[in-house]
Amino acid sequence: LAGGAAYLCYMLLVRMKCKSRPAQGFIAAGMALMTFSLFLRLTFVTEEPATPSVSTTARQPMSHTVPTTVPGFPVFPKDRFKQTLSVPQPSASPMETAECHERAEAFWAQWGGRFLPWYIVGGILYLLYLAGQLASLLHIRRYAVKAGQHEGATLYHTDYEMPFSFARSIFIPADTDEEKAAFILNHEASHIRRGHFYKLLALQCLTALNWFNPFAYLFYRAMREQQEMEADRDVLDQGADRE
Repeated sequence: LAGGAAYLCYMLLVRMKCKSRPAQGFIAAGMALMTFSLFLRLTFVTEEPATPSVSTTARQPMSHTVPTTVPGFPVFPKDRFKQTLSVPQPSASPMETAECHERAEAFWAQWGGRFLPWYIVGGILYLLYLAGQLASLLHIRRYAVKAGQHEGATLYHTDYEMPFSFARSIFIPADTDEEKAAFILNHEASHIRRGHFYKLLALQCLTALNWFNPFAYLFYRAMREQQEMEADRDVLDQGADRE
């Protein structure tokens, strides 16, 4: 629920309406809200009326009038035995409130205990997937060919058609012409300069805690989109042709 509300606000009020930096801050706040909500447990204690017993049946307002028409019953003044008992309605006692808490704890122990192992297994599997991605990037860098430096980052030539970067390494196809390479290098250097890789890594760690929540993956995709637009804006600010 928290993730859905935050993502709806992002789509309606933030995406394509704010600059990339505040939009990324909103995404990070939405992910933090979802993660924080995982550790909240709301317990609603309802007060149930006490079961009427022999001692409480007379708590309702009553009027006791001595009948005068029964044969052999003495006649008394009319108002002598007329009594009105006004007793406040019973409220939940501390013992009943404690019982409500015990029922809530029992419900959590029953269902929370069943789902918790699956939640832990899912988080571990996602972290293993993330570790596999990092290992793949390190493998690519190990076998790539160094081609120099660019703004403090190491440039590598690879056989992959799609250029990319991570940490302080830039990877571009070996057969890229100089004009395209200039745009690519400026774009990837912007990613490195703004620390986009580390922000995505932190976001993926939060996604591991929210692996069951589809809005976590939507927020991750939105963060990547905002980072690409931010890097493109930096390239345009450097004088590149928009087309």
